[in-house]
Amino acid sequence: MADISPETLKRRFLASYGVALCLLVAVSLIAHVFIERALAEERQAANMVNLSGAQRMLSQRTLALAQALSQPDGRTEGRVERLAVTLNRFQSAHTELRAYAFSHPMSSELTQAFEARFAGAQGLDALVSDFVALAEPAGERALMSNELTRLEGLAYGPVFEGLDDAVSLFQEDAERGLASIAAAHMIQLVLIILVLVGEALFIFWPLTRKLVSSMMKEIQARKQAEDALRLEEAMSESKQRFISMVQADYLDPLDRISDNLSDMSAGDRAAWPRLLSSTRNELDTTRQRVRAMVNFFDDWQAKFGDPDTEIEAEDEAKLVVASYAQRKEYSRELS
Repeated sequence: MADISPETLKRRFLASYGVALCLLVAVSLIAHVFIERALAEERQAANMVNLSGAQRMLSQRTLALAQALSQPDGRTEGRVERLAVTLNRFQSAHTELRAYAFSHPMSSELTQAFEARFAGAQGLDALVSDFVALAEPAGERALMSNELTRLEGLAYGPVFEGLDDAVSLFQEDAERGLASIAAAHMIQLVLIILVLVGEALFIFWPLTRKLVSSMMKEIQARKQAEDALRLEEAMSESKQRFISMVQADYLDPLDRISDNLSDMSAGDRAAWPRLLSSTRNELDTTRQRVRAMVNFFDDWQAKFGDPDTEIEAEDEAKLVVASYAQRKEYSRELS
């Protein structure tokens, strides 16, 4: 995986988050528009259910008013007016129900059921027309007994049954609308879940992996920098110790030997034996220390390999520390 800077990760995260939000907003808006339209149609369907139910009540009220107006003492202006209003509402409601049934989009089965219920000799169109034709004269005169009998037969028989069937059909249409709304809600829920799962799998999870990888590389880079700093400090300390060791173990004895030789060339010959003995001791000590140093480097190479071989910073620091310990051992042997 190629290295990605934090700024690039930030831009990708913001862009991916924006895309995810846009998807959720799009799904929500589409579902909202569809459900709003379905609810508007459902309100109309509910009104049709109420209106078709009211038709049954209007048919019974029409019969009751016609019977009352046909009684010798039952004819009043109020009843005549109520009969006219009731018949007008009855006919208007039938026209509205019929228009809805044949203009509203429905399933083919429900459309055929409405056609069968409204059309034909025994359909609601013919029954309502006959019922209104029998009831209207009651507003002008008392109905004959045979007319009342026919009106009662229609009101309690075919008209009531037909209106009851119409209520069932309109209720079925409303229930199908509710089912479509429930299905739309379910589809919306499924789409939102799919979008969220897609975001998790294809946006946030890859970004999380890249972020974790970038963090691990940064931690590793910091650790390497710290190891390099420790190695630099260890090498600096090693250099100072090595210079001090060379000064104490080799340069100081050589300086003393040089002083002895100077004293011998300029001093009394009687002091020569003492100076020669001191010089010999210094040379022997220096020779032992040189031999110990050579052995030290031989042992170091045998233990840790070729000094020119590239090694990790952490391992190199360990070797430097180990070399200190080994050099101190030789120093103790010489002292």
